[in-house]
Amino acid sequence: MAQTAGRMIDLPRARGAGAEAAPGRPSDAYRMSRAIVLVLLLVALDVRNFLILGFGGGSSADRYLVLLVPIATVTLIRMGSPSSRIRKPAPTDLPLLLLVLLALPGTLSNLGRSSTILPFLMAVAMGFMYLATVQPISEAEARRIARGLTVVGLAYAVLASAGYSGVMPWIVEGLAFRNLKLFLLAMGVAGAITFRWKLASLLLIPATVIVFRGYPSATFVLVAFVTTIALFVTRREAGTARLYMALMICLGIGLIATLSIDRSVALTTSYFASVGKLNNNVTRIALWQSGTQKFLQSPLYGDLFYGPTTASIWIQHPPYAPYPFNAPLHNDFLLLLSNGGVVSLGLFLLWAGGANVVAFRRYRGLVLAGRPESTRLVRILLVGFNSWLCVAMFNPVLQEVGTAAVLVGLYAIIMMVGTPVTRSSQDPGLGRAGPGLRPWSPEWNARWRAER
Repeated sequence: MAQTAGRMIDLPRARGAGAEAAPGRPSDAYRMSRAIVLVLLLVALDVRNFLILGFGGGSSADRYLVLLVPIATVTLIRMGSPSSRIRKPAPTDLPLLLLVLLALPGTLSNLGRSSTILPFLMAVAMGFMYLATVQPISEAEARRIARGLTVVGLAYAVLASAGYSGVMPWIVEGLAFRNLKLFLLAMGVAGAITFRWKLASLLLIPATVIVFRGYPSATFVLVAFVTTIALFVTRREAGTARLYMALMICLGIGLIATLSIDRSVALTTSYFASVGKLNNNVTRIALWQSGTQKFLQSPLYGDLFYGPTTASIWIQHPPYAPYPFNAPLHNDFLLLLSNGGVVSLGLFLLWAGGANVVAFRRYRGLVLAGRPESTRLVRILLVGFNSWLCVAMFNPVLQEVGTAAVLVGLYAIIMMVGTPVTRSSQDPGLGRAGPGLRPWSPEWNARWRAER
């Protein structure tokens, strides 16, 4: 319980959570979160693309070894638990599970191909491992997790800036630091701002500039925009109106860009010319057209991932002769749409959108409960999760083990932080009998505004 404005409120707890961890012992949710942060750190430090190509190259199976970290952790947690209880699944788990069941048979039939969404399907197991934790994350533990995520972002920023500045140019020779991990940089920036770390900010500002100047992609601009929006809607005094306004802005921009595709292409062309970056719109549009044509052949459920997840196209770059090109679609939303139809993309969007709703509700509940460390953690998680979705619009991040593990890992931590606050029916300020206020109800919002 905590005191707020002279009244007692119930602190957020994990859904279906059990008793508190024993004094001096970390909670099982913290141990699981710590393992996920370690996976994120390995992704940030992977300068040789081991999590993309494997140690033997050619997308070998040893790239999946990184998933042993959370598997070993959850095994030790359950072995040391005297109870067989597990956490109650969240509603958002269902669309993710259905997506896996839909895509897994076809994906397994294509094991001989170098590019499939098997990395994502394998990583999803880590996203469900939070169900094995039953103890809530304490405020001190939430602070350590949030700091760990910030350090991961700082590590990526230092390595990327060292590569793009020419100090260690071999770092950016591969694909590991070409847009694929910009969500790590976004988390580092969000953590430095949230914790008000002056030293980290002084390090991140020049590092971010160096990364942008080294590879001034449109993905970087989009990630920066979404990071700003996420930080805006999670300010302490932010209410529902800010969230709705931010969603309307994002949807409006997306709608305008979709309806005015020619102008959007012209705008990106002008942008690339102004920043001196090679304009690769021709290749990207050709890949997207191939994916769109495949989707139109079976709009509802596609080929259920039995077909290839890459596109074979002919590229024309005058004055060079046309040449064949085979590559991923470089848009994971279009990948799901072309291979799994509206059903697959709908399930993914339902899961991702539901995770955002859950995270924002928990953020508001934690603020009202007086849990500053947990609110900082959820804020950083929101930035990382949505920045990942932005990167997926222009890059094949679902098809790489490390980047796919980041998405489901962030989701798992969100699910372990806690649920929105509810008030006891004995609170004399409720003005009504019966159970506590339902989060986001008119009464709950009125109390929220009164106590901000």
